[in-house]
Amino acid sequence: MWKIHQIIFLGFIVAAFVYVCIKAPRQTIGGVIGGVLGVVIPFLCSAIYLWRGGDPTAAGVFSFFCILTLPLGIVIGVIVASVVPIFRRKSGKDKL
Repeated sequence: MWKIHQIIFLGFIVAAFVYVCIKAPRQTIGGVIGGVLGVVIPFLCSAIYLWRGGDPTAAGVFSFFCILTLPLGIVIGVIVASVVPIFRRKSGKDKL
């Protein structure tokens, strides 16, 4: 089942995630959403490929794209999360 070093490692991951959420919550949430999308998009592409009648063995190549889409999704998520508050501050709609 679970070994003690696995539990300790997961505890370190959770502690690091909580620390980063406290320091920069907007960027962290953007990075997590981008990372999830970076994994989900190749998976959905392979599912669509199989649904359209593709070869199941060849669909495994889509997992290779996670090497590119995961970091790209994280970077885009952090950039979007950083830029959105800047645009909100500039608009004067919320001021009475």
